Amino acid sequence: RSALAGVRFQQRRYSEAQRLYEAVLAQEPGNVAARLAIAELNAAQGYPLAALEQFQSLPAPAAPQVEQRVQDLQADLLRRRGFHLPWERY
Repeated sequence: RSALAGVRFQQRRYSEAQRLYEAVLAQEPGNVAARLAIAELNAAQGYPLAALEQFQSLPAPAAPQVEQRVQDLQADLLRRRGFHLPWERY
């Protein structure tokens, strides 16, 4: 199911991918890859706050790119609200 969910995600069939990943989590609640994928799904669908919450609920050594992804989402939220990061100013 997890592989099929990944294919649906790549095909941008987000609702199907979400359903499949949730089925994986129902069978394996500790599946970090599925939880990471659901967080990415939320980010791809335009729900950055939900994605941030899910990324931050992952266990600390989940994946090295998680911390960078959280920072990227936070920076994007600030940009949407009109703030500019110091290194982006002219």
